[in-house]
This record gives sequence, structure tokens and C-alpha cells, in this order.
Amino acid sequence: MKIQKTATIVLSLLFSLQIFFNSSLPAQDSESGKPRIDFYSIIQITYEKNLEIAASRYEIEETDYQFRRFERNLSQFVPLVVESQVERDSESNFEGLNRITEKDDEARVSVGFEKEFFDGKRFSAGAGVRGTSDQNGENGNTFVGGELRFPLFSSITTLERVTERNFEENELLNAWLDFIDTVRDEVSESHEAYIDLQNSLKRRNLAEEAVRDFQNLLDYTKETGNGDEIRQIEDEIQAFLSRKVNQQGNVDAWQIGLLDRLGLDFLPLERVMLLEMKEDDYYGKQYIEKDLEQIIAEAIQNDVEIRVLEIARKNAELKKSLAERGKWDIIGKLFGTYDFESRGDDLRRPSGFGVGLGFSVQRTDPKLLHLSLRQAEAEIRKFTAEITWRERQVKNLIRRRVSEVRNLRTLVDELKASRELRYSVYLQKLESFRKDNETMDNLIQSRVSLFETEKEFLEQFAEFFETVVDLDVASGFYFQQLGEVIEKIGEAYQFNNF
Repeated sequence: MKIQKTATIVLSLLFSLQIFFNSSLPAQDSESGKPRIDFYSIIQITYEKNLEIAASRYEIEETDYQFRRFERNLSQFVPLVVESQVERDSESNFEGLNRITEKDDEARVSVGFEKEFFDGKRFSAGAGVRGTSDQNGENGNTFVGGELRFPLFSSITTLERVTERNFEENELLNAWLDFIDTVRDEVSESHEAYIDLQNSLKRRNLAEEAVRDFQNLLDYTKETGNGDEIRQIEDEIQAFLSRKVNQQGNVDAWQIGLLDRLGLDFLPLERVMLLEMKEDDYYGKQYIEKDLEQIIAEAIQNDVEIRVLEIARKNAELKKSLAERGKWDIIGKLFGTYDFESRGDDLRRPSGFGVGLGFSVQRTDPKLLHLSLRQAEAEIRKFTAEITWRERQVKNLIRRRVSEVRNLRTLVDELKASRELRYSVYLQKLESFRKDNETMDNLIQSRVSLFETEKEFLEQFAEFFETVVDLDVASGFYFQQLGEVIEKIGEAYQFNNF
């Protein structure tokens, strides 16, 4: 019996925590129906289109088939079993001084099937014909029969078979863990490329705004005829045009980088949604508002790596239980035949049936059992250590990143207020300059200072979202959005439970 109950419990726990599931669907452009690129849609698109993830999925499929093939090899169904047998019995005795010899010849042919189960059970059935000859003449009859062999109590047979597939289990386990790491890495790198593209786009736009402001100032100054001021403004325009060209190169590079990570063939910039940080809604808001311990508890429940390791540990606990109970190998046997009425010279042989019951007992090698027990205990300790390490890693990373993301949110708000203040100062100086109450040097310095403040704001803005991405990785948020992945783990990563 498969441990589907365990998988079902895991699935129900994970799916119950999908508080953002409705938001996980890719945002659609109302005009073309094509997905827009934002944090949520990137998760789904990367999972579906990224070739690294696709290769990792195929590796799981390959390993899963290998695992199933191994199991099938130990639980085969043989649809056709043909057996033939010729037998002669000879018996001699004396009647007085005369030696009398009686000979019985029998030929038998049967056709049937055989089914072997992974836990050691074996069932066979078939039908055939039998012909005999003796001193009374020749006879023939048809018959049907069946036999069931099964391990009784804690048979070592089950333990041996579970142990034999240990290598295949580890291969499947490693394939799943590699897949989980690949999804985490590829989606987080897609998010980072998205953030870098956003940063480059916004910096380019800042340079464009500065060029536009200085161009307006140049047009105004040309009317006054001050040549020194005109050259001064033209110098600033050229400097910001250089910044714009540099940032446009970064935009092009990160656009290609994001395209590559997503696995798309074409990515127009108009599909890329600009990041905002509104008070009522923004990506990562849950890490600001939720209690820290609640974030940690949900992250541990959501962590797919822990779920997989727990299933592997349960299987190791099964091996230990079998090793503890498997001191004796006791095999039971039920068999029966039915002979139809015979045809031939001896009409004294009517139809009839026969049934039987038997069993065999074998003492298991204590040394072998001891080694099997120690192996299972070592596996349990290994998986327990890996689970504990992963839980500790998740806790520590979340504590550190939550503290960082909350501090960054405060810093971003402060820089946003500073940016608005410096923009207000620039507008005041611009108005004063037009009234001849402010110098060109102070006005230019004010605009440059505004640009530097906006640039610092963007740096902290990007760092905030990069830290949110780290929290997504630690909290299992990607797999919370990708319910299909969790469901496939429940379907594909299952071991027999006896």
C-alpha cells in the first residue's frame, strides 16, 4: 500500500496556506491577452518556460521511471507460464517367490499466469491436462489449480526488498531536491533580473527628466543671452545624456537577461510592469505586516524540501520497524486443485478436488538483521539532521531578512520624503532664478542634488525588493504559488508501506 495518506496530509497543509494563490496567476493585458511581467507572473512563467527547470523536471521523470522499473522488477506479472512434466513411478514387491513390478506413467501440460508482489507475496493459477497409464489402462483428465504464498508476521523478505531499493530511493530523493533548488534559483534570478531591469529603466527615466528640465532651462536662458550660463547648462545636458545612454545600455542588457531567465523568445518593454510601493499594496507587504514567528511557522510548513525529507525519513522508519520485527522468516502457503472427471480405461477415477495449507519457518541471520537495523537508524539520523538543519536555516535567514526588509522599508520612506522635499526646493530655486533672486550655480546644484537623492532612493528601493526575494526563497513562497509542483511531489514521490 502506498503512503498516499502522508502525501494527502502534506498537500492539505500546504494548499491551506495559499493565501496569495489568486494573485499568482499571470496578469493579463486587456488588449492582447498576453501576460504582463510582474513579480507574480514571473513565478509561473519561469516555472513553465525556463529550460533549466524543464531539464530538472525531465531528470525527475527519468529517475521516477527508473525507480518504478526497479519496483516492477520485484513485483512482476507473468501473463503466460507453460509447464510440462513427464514422470514414471516404479514399484516392486514379492508375492511368494515371484517379483511383481508395477509402473505408472504420467504426462502433464499446464498453462497459467503468475503474479509476484513487492512484499514477497506470490500468486499463481492455471489449467492443464494430465494423462496416466498403468496396469489398469490409460486415462486422461483436465484440471485447474492455484497457489498463494505469502510472508507471515514480520517477514525478513519485506525488509530485504525495501533495503534493495535504497539506492533508487536516494536517486529519486536527490532528483527532487535538485529540482527544488533549481526552481528556487531560477525564479529568484528571474526576479533579480526584473529588479535590475526596473532599476535601469528608472535611472534612465531620471536622466531623461534631468535632460528635459535642463533643456527647458536652456530655452529660457537663451532668451536672456547670458553665454556663460548657456554653456554651463549645455555641459550639464551633455553629462546627463551620457548617463541616459549608459543606463539604456543597462536596460538592453537586463532586458535580454530577463528574457533568458524567463525562457521567452520576445519581451517588449511595454509588457514589463513598473514597480511601485504604495501604502495599500506592494509585493512583499506580508513580511512587513505579519508577526515574525508566524512568518517562520508558515515558512517551515510551506518548505517543500522539508516535506520531501520527512517522507524519506518515514520510509527509513519503516525499514527500522521491519528490522526490529523481522527475526523470523515465516512463509505461508495455500494451494488447491480441481480434477475434472477422467476419460479412459479406468472409470473408477471420478472428479474431485484437493486443498492444502503449509508454512515454512526460517531464523534470520542475527548479524544481517543487526546491520539492517543500524543502516535504517543511520538513515533516520541523516534525514533528521537534514530536516533540523533546513529548519534552522529557514529560521535564521527569515529573522535576518525580515529585520533587513523592515529597516529598508523605513529607509525608503525617508528617502521618498527627502526626494519630495528636494524637488520642492528645486522648484522654489527655479522660481527665484526667474525673478533674478537665485544664481545659476545654485539652481544647477539643486537639480543635481535632486538627481542624486532620487538615485539613492532607487538603490534602496531595489535593495528592498532584493531582500523580499531572499525572503520568498526562504519562506517557500514560490512553491506556495506553484500548487502544481506540490501536487506532483505527492503523486510521484511515494514509497511502499507494508
